[in-house]
Amino acid sequence: MLTLTEAAHAALEEFFATQPRNAVRIYLAPGSTGQRLALVMDEPDDEEDAVCTVQGFTFCMHKNVLAKVGGVVLDVVNDEFVPLPRIALPTVKASGCTACVGRGVGNCGSCTGQGAE
Repeated sequence: MLTLTEAAHAALEEFFATQPRNAVRIYLAPGSTGQRLALVMDEPDDEEDAVCTVQGFTFCMHKNVLAKVGGVVLDVVNDEFVPLPRIALPTVKASGCTACVGRGVGNCGSCTGQGAE
């Protein structure tokens, strides 16, 4: 489900050095060119989530999201966590509108110039 790079492991150790090691949720978030993976602290749902512990850190992801992305590589770029899907997420032409992307629809067709690539 999840692979940590050395940089991500070190950054997680630093981040959690001063706070409890809560579970980290990986979820789909809207973006200007389509959905992207993001992180947030959250407790897993035993029925809806896939949960794994990697190098002492607990991660959860909705089972449908995991099926869509095929797993995640968590890296750090420019001091920010970057969750990378193993299966690329579809992109849309940037139009500034994320109304349909945020709902997980992908393309509502109401945005000028927006469409699946």
